[in-house]
Amino acid sequence: MTQLMQKFKIATRVWAILVLSIVAMGALAILSFFTIRESLKDARTLSISFVLQSAHSVITYYHDLEKQNKLSREEAQSQASIALEKMRFDGGNYVYIITNDGDMLVNATFPRDKLGANFWALEDINGVRIIQELVEGVESKEQVEVLYSWPRVKGDEPTEKLGIARKFSDWQWVIGSGIYVDDLNAASFDKLKVLILEFLIIVAILIGVAVLVINSIKRPLERTTLAMKELATGDADLTKKIAVSGNDELSELANAFNAFSAQIGEIIKQTNCVVKQLIASSENLKETSKQTYSSIDTQSSETLGLATAMNEMVFTSQEVARHTEETAEATNEAELLTKQSHSVVDEIVLNISALAQEVDEISETIGKVVTSSNEIDTVLEVIKSIAEQTNLLALNAAIEAARAGEAGRGFAVVADEVRQLAKKTQDSTEEIYNIIKNLQTGSNEASQAMRRGVDKARKTTDSSGRADEALKAMNSSIIRIRGMSVQIATAAEEQSSTAEGVNKSTITINDATVIFKEAIAGIEETANSISSSTCDLNELICRFKV
Repeated sequence: MTQLMQKFKIATRVWAILVLSIVAMGALAILSFFTIRESLKDARTLSISFVLQSAHSVITYYHDLEKQNKLSREEAQSQASIALEKMRFDGGNYVYIITNDGDMLVNATFPRDKLGANFWALEDINGVRIIQELVEGVESKEQVEVLYSWPRVKGDEPTEKLGIARKFSDWQWVIGSGIYVDDLNAASFDKLKVLILEFLIIVAILIGVAVLVINSIKRPLERTTLAMKELATGDADLTKKIAVSGNDELSELANAFNAFSAQIGEIIKQTNCVVKQLIASSENLKETSKQTYSSIDTQSSETLGLATAMNEMVFTSQEVARHTEETAEATNEAELLTKQSHSVVDEIVLNISALAQEVDEISETIGKVVTSSNEIDTVLEVIKSIAEQTNLLALNAAIEAARAGEAGRGFAVVADEVRQLAKKTQDSTEEIYNIIKNLQTGSNEASQAMRRGVDKARKTTDSSGRADEALKAMNSSIIRIRGMSVQIATAAEEQSSTAEGVNKSTITINDATVIFKEAIAGIEETANSISSSTCDLNELICRFKV
């Protein structure tokens, strides 16, 4: 809404407010007309309601006399009718009574011969069934209103009339009366004329005030606008001031503009000084940027040389690391071979030790065999001695048997068998003895050979132990060589990594140097632009008079 209002000029807005106010007051006047008319109507209706209430009270009075048996119904109704027929209000208005069937019982304007007639079908010129609507209306309401048309005097044109009625249930009567509405319209139009006159006076006053307000706003605003336009063109005289008279918002605006103009003048003075300093500074900046550009160019060349050297150093470090890795691989293989040789030597030593132990055991067994063979010799000597004695005994027995003759023939045969058995035993013993001798000789030779083998096994074990010690020493040396190779490889890798880092940093420095050169060139260009813009700004500032 604010943006919409800002599309119109202030005078247009004021006139719009005035027009809206006039329209609102016109609408209020029209509303007041209808309100006054309704108020007059309500007042008349209220007065008729009071009259009907009075008539109802009169009928109630005579009805009470009927209930007290002081009067009959006919007498009570007749006296009530006479009393109501005489009732007048508002200079001629009257009260009438009809039955629920539409029979007219009391009406001051009717001839006597028409009283008692039925007017149920009575209609006005618009077709409103007056009596029927009144009677039917009081059946559901205490008081009913019906608007219809009826002439004031017979033969005149019908005019609008408001009929009002209420019911007296005990006698089946409907008490009614009415007022003409045209006099209400006349009274309302009289009030409306006064309202229109007041409205026109107020409108004239509002128009005069609006003109004064518009001029009081428009003229100072035009002066302020003109001053602002002059300021906007860039050729303004900041020493001029807007004339101020008054304490309203426009006066405050003019004072604020004067203060703003003075402040702008002061700012332009200071800006002029700053512009001169800025011109000098831009010249110094251009000179400094040229010197800096030359230094950066030299630094860029040196940085490129450093980057080349670092690349060569990185390549050399990588070669050293590669050869060191090959050496480490060779030492790993040598270490593996020495470990395998050490395992083989250990296995040989174990086998030789086991062999020597077995040879010792065999030598001991052979010794036991020799000992047993010696014991067998002893047994054989005993057996041989027994065989010789047996042979001797058999010989003696044979001699004795021969002496005995026939009696000793059987004994001689036995003695001969015993002697032959002893001979065989002796021969077997001799043969066993020879075998034992051969066994003893072989056992001694085997025992000596075993001893020589044990000696050689021990010497071989000693040699294997020395070889194992040599392999252990070789393995230790290989481990040290591998450790040194790892250290060399690590150092070479660290050197290569460091060199690469230095190389990257050098490249970064070189890139930064290139960017810095471009920035310096940009600074120089900016300095030239600042110098040019400053000169333009100085020309613009000189256009203001301060």
